[in-house]
Amino acid sequence: MKPFCLILAGLWMILACSHEKKVIERKKSPETIIGMERDTLSIDLDDTSLPHYHTQTAFSLNTNDYLIGYNDQTHALNVFDFTNKVVHNISIYREGKQAVAGEINGLYATSPDSIWILADKTVYLLDTTGMIHEKHELTVDEGEYIINTSNYSNASIQLYIDTHNQSLYYVTLKMGDESIFYINEADLRQGKHKKIVLPYTGAEQGVGHLYGWMQHPNVTFHFPLVIYNFPFNSNVYTFDLHTGTAKSYGADSRYTRNTASETHSATMEDWYRHLIENVHFYEVNYDPYRKCYYRLHVSGVDFTAGMPIDKQLFNKQLFLTVFDWDLNVIEEFLLSNDTYNLNGGWGVFEKGFFIIKDHPNAEYPDDDKMRYDVFRFE
Repeated sequence: MKPFCLILAGLWMILACSHEKKVIERKKSPETIIGMERDTLSIDLDDTSLPHYHTQTAFSLNTNDYLIGYNDQTHALNVFDFTNKVVHNISIYREGKQAVAGEINGLYATSPDSIWILADKTVYLLDTTGMIHEKHELTVDEGEYIINTSNYSNASIQLYIDTHNQSLYYVTLKMGDESIFYINEADLRQGKHKKIVLPYTGAEQGVGHLYGWMQHPNVTFHFPLVIYNFPFNSNVYTFDLHTGTAKSYGADSRYTRNTASETHSATMEDWYRHLIENVHFYEVNYDPYRKCYYRLHVSGVDFTAGMPIDKQLFNKQLFLTVFDWDLNVIEEFLLSNDTYNLNGGWGVFEKGFFIIKDHPNAEYPDDDKMRYDVFRFE
């Protein structure tokens, strides 16, 4: 990797020079979508598995589609083989040499027998029986803390392992007058650590102070690219870990506002009001099978004092934007209302982009099944 200090200093000055909070105008892709296929599928739940998960990882292996979710009620991993309709549970030890201690807030897997867990400042490599094969303490510099999590009021930040080089990537935050976000690389072979700053533009000034619960960026990976965006506006950014190159992309919606309003109050009610009344842009997911990207976002709705927040949250409308290889917008779709869970439960399979169907207002709820839609675009 090239030295990042000079590169990032220059990037920071260039990117921060625009103080107007304007979103970047989208660039239309030359590609078109002439049709959308949607398959509605399901898998039976066992006595302990859940209909959706806040902390999850999804992947395909040998044409089989897998979802692994952390079940905080049983302190276990629930492994769903969607292709063969099988659920397998991996118990996580609470005590002893095989214990995973602390709050679990990150998962990454390349197979059901190779599952990485982030718990507080430690990562563990587990096999399909729950036995720990590796354990690594992560470096967190003074004044920072790890923000890898899947909090859908706040942001979705994914854990990533470069299995070829045995490097693990995680995000830390240093708070201050301006929040500074770092991508940290932990070399698991040599025990070395280095980090880089994720630059952002004038459109994001005030992150950590002015946007209520939307305090952090969403972060995913299409290695060597870090792909990130902020929940409170439609901009999308990439950072190339090999070259140190930062790029920005327009991804504005034609259906909703593209910037959340600011809130200058720190009361709980104001933050909840801000969450309900404003748009929220979720993470950008790369599809390696179709060489494209997907991003979900929700509209804002009127806030009703005294009504439960979760009930108001599910009044929001969900939208899906599809990008080409160069992150130009191909198309944006309004998705069915009262259908999908807005607290998480989506990702990329070899068969397409899937979304868990677990909306509390669903017309035909079924507590014995996990239902999901898989989207493909022609």
